[in-house]
Amino acid sequence: MKAWGFRSRLALLGLMFMATGCVQHAGPEAIALLDRGRAALDANDNHVVVAVTSEFLTQNARTVEAEVAYYLRGLARWRIGQADRAVNDLQIAADRASSGQIHFKTVKALGDMSLATGDANRAVTFYRQALEEADANAPNVDEIRYGLGCSLQRLGNWWEADAQFDRLLHEFPKGKAATFARRRIRAKAWTLRIAQYARKDLADSESARLSQLGLDTTVRPVTVNDQLLFLVESGRYNAYAQAESDAAKARRFAADAPIVPTR
Repeated sequence: MKAWGFRSRLALLGLMFMATGCVQHAGPEAIALLDRGRAALDANDNHVVVAVTSEFLTQNARTVEAEVAYYLRGLARWRIGQADRAVNDLQIAADRASSGQIHFKTVKALGDMSLATGDANRAVTFYRQALEEADANAPNVDEIRYGLGCSLQRLGNWWEADAQFDRLLHEFPKGKAATFARRRIRAKAWTLRIAQYARKDLADSESARLSQLGLDTTVRPVTVNDQLLFLVESGRYNAYAQAESDAAKARRFAADAPIVPTR
């Protein structure tokens, strides 16, 4: 009976090994490639990051450390404009990691990329997931709340966005994200930012000039970093898509006129 039990346990262990596979770790030389990739990413040498992480993955794609390589390469590819490849790498990193710091960082990065490419619904999903995984010591929670607030604004959920900004300002009042949140909180519509001036007379003059050229504008005073500025803006839109449809006209007068939330 004891012998049968031992053989049974041995067979069960064998089945478990076959089902799960052996956990593989990269060797010292491969780990050195990852270290080079991290250092290159910090130095913004993104093509180097792509090169060394690709070299790592050629021989080590099945290792535990591969999730780090995909994460680093995804960030680097995003920085050099390879958006689709970047998202693919980060999705693989998230699937491989499934939990832990790499997964948390990857989900946050996917939220950032989704917002930047205009997919606000996907951004909300990733940012909410990142917040669920965050603990008291998690980095960049203020940035995640800010990104979630911006994504909710893009979807027209202004009240929910304010709830995120309010919490951000309560928990991280001195951070960089708080500075940006103060500019967006309590917004209710979208507008096109044409110019900004430190003097009202200059803003009024530019607004009058643009009106004569056929672009209706308004001047709005705001305080930024304790400095009073006068913003020249065009249009007021309930939906982001409406602002996008009119952006071409405004950008004939200001090529980089961004679509921004306004009160």
